[in-house]
Amino acid sequence: MESKIHLCSVEPTDIETLFVWENDREFWDSSNTILPVSRHSLEILVICNMESTLAQEKQARFMIKLGDTKQPKQLVSVGIVDIFDYQTLHKRISCGIFIAPEFQGKGYGKTALQLLAQHGKKHLGLHQLYCEVLASNTKSLALFKKIGFVECGRKKDWIWHDEGFCDVLCLQKLL
Repeated sequence: MESKIHLCSVEPTDIETLFVWENDREFWDSSNTILPVSRHSLEILVICNMESTLAQEKQARFMIKLGDTKQPKQLVSVGIVDIFDYQTLHKRISCGIFIAPEFQGKGYGKTALQLLAQHGKKHLGLHQLYCEVLASNTKSLALFKKIGFVECGRKKDWIWHDEGFCDVLCLQKLL
């Protein structure tokens, strides 16, 4: 059977993968991270994520996994999708995505975001997804635009990056 991309709840078995990804300083600018994350902190976050609901926390994290769900132990983690700032009244949610470098350029991010949009519309009644991306992050901008996100604003000198300030672009996708 052909391998497919799935959005899965974060499980305790994902902690080691998350530990490596969260502590890779190369990606800290995109996630506003300024300090390393401990395994213990990740364990707490994973347990809280498993026990909370989107309605309670206004946020959730999903692992992007590749493989056949009939063989869950063989699923390979290729990235993460975060959703946050869930606005039930306005029917929108912010999203962010991370694809591990060795899995980039294979269409996994595109598929994961499409699955997120489908799920958001069908199960959460969302009207739109939105995101904020560093203007210098051309790969991420191309990914979001490829699936129909459009630029709707710019925050000037918003993020301190590489010894200078960087603009952040705001994008949205109506569902």
